[in-house]
Amino acid sequence: MTLDVRATDILFRIIETASGTICNQMLMDSFPGTRQQFQRDNLLKSAGLSLIAVDPDDHENDLVDVEWSEDLGSYAYFSGLSGWVTVPEEDLRVYAVDLPVFLQQLVVGLDLPPRTKHAPLIEDILWDIGDIRLKGRTRRLPTWFAKRLNVSSVQEQVADIAKRRPADGLRLLLTSTRQDRLQKIRLPGHLIVSVHDVLGRAAGLAIEPDILAARVDQVPLPDINAPIWLSPDGRKLIINGKVTVNFRSEKHITIIRRLVEGYHVGERYRAQVLLDEAQAGAMTLRKAFGDRIWAVLSPYLKSENGLWGFQP
Repeated sequence: MTLDVRATDILFRIIETASGTICNQMLMDSFPGTRQQFQRDNLLKSAGLSLIAVDPDDHENDLVDVEWSEDLGSYAYFSGLSGWVTVPEEDLRVYAVDLPVFLQQLVVGLDLPPRTKHAPLIEDILWDIGDIRLKGRTRRLPTWFAKRLNVSSVQEQVADIAKRRPADGLRLLLTSTRQDRLQKIRLPGHLIVSVHDVLGRAAGLAIEPDILAARVDQVPLPDINAPIWLSPDGRKLIINGKVTVNFRSEKHITIIRRLVEGYHVGERYRAQVLLDEAQAGAMTLRKAFGDRIWAVLSPYLKSENGLWGFQP
C-alpha cells in the first residue's frame, strides 16, 4: 500500500517545518484520512504532549493551558462558561515523522548494498543514505539526505560537514526541500536533487530509479555569463565561458574545488594549505598541476601577498 498524493505532500510539509511535528488534533480535524495512512505505514512517532487547547466556549477561540487533574483523572482546562473541561490525552499528543522509517520507504526501490543503515550525520538534519548504484553504472554514487535545506543555518552545517567529509567525485544530496527554494545554495561537489522531482509516477514515497538516473545524467549547462563555472563532480572548469580545463586527478579536483569555492565567497589561500589538503606531494601549485594544465590556469590564477585565488 502507498500514500496518496495528498498524504505525501502533507508528510513533506511536516518534515520541512521547524519542529518537524504536528498535533494529533490538527491531524484529526484537517487530515483524518491522511492520519490513517501515516499510522498504517508507521510514519509517525509520539513526540510528547502539547498542553494547550482551544476553548470552544470562547468565541475568539482563545488558547488555554491544559493541566493534569487528579480529581478528574484526566487532562483538563478551566472554562469560564463550562467550568473544568476534560481533554483526552490523545487529543494533546504531538507526532513527529519517524525519519528512519521515512528514509527506508524513500529508497526502497534503489540499489543499495545489503543491510545498509541510514546513519545520521547531523541530528534531525542530515543522513548518510549509503552508496547507490544507478541503472547501467558500475560505480556507486554516495548519497546523503537533508531536510530544510533552504534554511541558512542548515546550509552552513551541511556545508561544514561536506568539507570535513569530502566525496571521491560527485555526491548526490537528496532533500525534502522543493527545488524552487534551493536556488541560493552552493555546495561544490554535490548534485542537489529535490525528492519531489524524482518520486514515482504513481502515488507513494518511493523514489523511481529511472527518474533519478535521468536527473543525475542531466549534465548541467555552464553559465556562459559566469567568470568561473565548475561542474558538480569537479572535473570540468570553464573560465569566462570560453576556456575549458578538464581534470582527472582527485588531487587536482580537490584543489580546484577549494579555489572555486574561495572565488565565490571572496577567500584566498596559501599554496601549502591547498597542497596539504589535497595531499598533492608537491611544493608548488605549478608542480602539482603539471606544466600543461598550469599553462592554461596561470593567466587566471594569481597570488596576492602569498594568497592564491582566481582572477578571471
